[in-house]
Amino acid sequence: MRNIRDFSFPGSVYAVNRKGESVLGVPGYASVGEIPGDVDMSVLAVPAQFVPAAEECGRKGVKILACISVGFKETGAGGAARERELLNIVNRYNMRLLGPNCMGVLNTDPAARLNASILQGTPRAGGIGFVTQSGALGAALVDFAAPLGLGFSIIASLGNQPDLNVNDLLPLQAQDTRTKVVLLYLEAIPEPARFARIVTRLSARKLVIVIKTGRPPLAASRRSKETGSG
Repeated sequence: MRNIRDFSFPGSVYAVNRKGESVLGVPGYASVGEIPGDVDMSVLAVPAQFVPAAEECGRKGVKILACISVGFKETGAGGAARERELLNIVNRYNMRLLGPNCMGVLNTDPAARLNASILQGTPRAGGIGFVTQSGALGAALVDFAAPLGLGFSIIASLGNQPDLNVNDLLPLQAQDTRTKVVLLYLEAIPEPARFARIVTRLSARKLVIVIKTGRPPLAASRRSKETGSG
């Protein structure tokens, strides 16, 4: 909430919590349904067992969920079941889902400044569009970016990507005139044929850097624990 507020998001922001309390001066409500007017996006930051409350978002007409909560496919069979339940809700109400198990999303465009992420620092604006499946690596890169003179147009963390995946985000990078370089860190590549087609078209217009984790057993084990990627 502090990141969203301090990054000067130009739209309306509301805090939803059990007691309906205001947070950092942001008006609070006990449920999404109590918020007046339309809600475009909800950031879910509750324990995994409460994420089915996302159904409230569906009934409200929310278009996209950014779920930074952990405790899903990356934790085993029980978490995988919770992830399927969340995805069923998303599909039932025709929403889109970023995450779960991600660090959120950031856009430095002055017209839509949004830092809906759990990053500790505030990245500077620049020409790098960064899509990462690893929240830890993404946060580390952002930490080192400022001393290196690097700035970002967009930062998007994919997490377990059961719905929105890298292939859905790359066309947005292609359209964004602020993005000069596209940097990808991936632990798994869904729909590889589609990915190849999109990257081929994108690389004809912009520099594309892809970092894909290796296949050794240790790397595969780490990926499984972090995002549930096989």
